[in-house]
Amino acid sequence: MGTIKEVKKEKIISSNFNDVNRLVCRGIKMKASKLFLIPVLMVSFVVSACNGTNNTSCNCQSDKSIDYNDTRVAPDGMFFLNLIDEENYVINKNEIRDKYVPNSEIFFYVNIIPDTHLFLYCNGMFNTTPVVVEHNGQNVWQYRFFMPEYNATVEFKKSSLDSVTRNIKADYGQHSPDRVTLLFGDMKIPGLSGIYSGKIIAGDYVTIIYDGLWMEYMIYPSQLSMGNITLKDVVVTHGTVFNFEVLPVPGSGDKNIVQMDGTDAGSFLTEYCINQDGTFAKLDTYPVGTKFYGINPVNYDSKNIVAFYSYDPLA
Repeated sequence: MGTIKEVKKEKIISSNFNDVNRLVCRGIKMKASKLFLIPVLMVSFVVSACNGTNNTSCNCQSDKSIDYNDTRVAPDGMFFLNLIDEENYVINKNEIRDKYVPNSEIFFYVNIIPDTHLFLYCNGMFNTTPVVVEHNGQNVWQYRFFMPEYNATVEFKKSSLDSVTRNIKADYGQHSPDRVTLLFGDMKIPGLSGIYSGKIIAGDYVTIIYDGLWMEYMIYPSQLSMGNITLKDVVVTHGTVFNFEVLPVPGSGDKNIVQMDGTDAGSFLTEYCINQDGTFAKLDTYPVGTKFYGINPVNYDSKNIVAFYSYDPLA
């Protein structure tokens, strides 16, 4: 059975280019009648996979001068990784192999370039942006990449666009009584019509790429001001979905929530379950035999279930 614990803290130095100051204060409660408009000069980054299963790539234009149709066949279920780095951004090239099995985790390290936005692309499509970490005694940009189930060409491109990345959180009745509200961090999800039509669920890791000035009305939930901004693309990385079931404890009237593959259930960071009609209930109110779908975000280092669904949210 899983244990319920507090949300873990991220183990990164910064998720902003140039380590800029974060202007959104977390944990500050404000009355809804007091409306503040604060410019948030934030460039945060996604840890996403160039993986057709979990990642929805943005609609960025491919480089027409590069042939991404790599038809080479690697042995033993592996695929080729072709790194294009004419500017010599990557400082750990000696650690990068030319073949990987699918879902292999690969880290690229790049020296921080002041006043520059450097994005990682896979086969011509936006894939990920960096976090600032300490590597060999100095702060550098770290790009986390997952090998897809096909040959991949990875390259780095400078961009004038900005991006903000946050996890999708579930608000259980605070914003809308008796209803679940999905939030982009603590912000209402802005209208994404025309740039994203896929599913967004609790626990997703989402990057919004934009041009202009990111400004939020600092109420709860905060709201994005659309007056001076153009949303360009959205990258959604779904977490891992684990199957759970409510089972009886032999010899007692108790019940447990058990992961169905027999492995450790991990830690539960919520005591609620989301229903298909948008309502929610406590996990311990569901009868024996109920099946749950638990979501473990892709950016969490360990198995932490941040949301449960009583139905398959990605079906």
